Amino acid sequence: MTLDEADGAPAGAATPLPFCASVGPSSVLHVGGTLDCESAAALRAALHSMTTSNGCISVDLADVTFMDSSGVQVLVDAAQLVAELGPMVLLRASPAARRTLELSGAGRFFDHRSA
Repeated sequence: MTLDEADGAPAGAATPLPFCASVGPSSVLHVGGTLDCESAAALRAALHSMTTSNGCISVDLADVTFMDSSGVQVLVDAAQLVAELGPMVLLRASPAARRTLELSGAGRFFDHRSA
C-alpha cells in the first residue's frame, strides 16, 4: 500500500514524494520534491510512523524543490509532537525549504544542520 492509498486518496492521484526512512538510534526521513497541500498528508503519515520510535528524528530536505505553508505546518506539528525526546533536526535544507522556513518564522522550532 502506498502512502496516498493509506491516506484515502486513490493511488496515483498525486505524484508521491520520494520518501526514504532509515530507523536506528536516530531516525532519518529523506524527502524530495514538492511539499504542499497535495503532499502534506503523505509527509504527515511518514513522520507519524517515525514518531513512535525512540530517539531523535531528522528530516533531510536537500531534495525539496518547493515548500508552502502546508509543508511547514506538518513539520512544525511533528516537531511539537516529539519535543519531549529532543529537537527535531532538519538536515541539509534546500534553498527553497530554507527560505520558506525563514519567511514563516518556523525555523525556530528545529535544530538545523548542514550534514
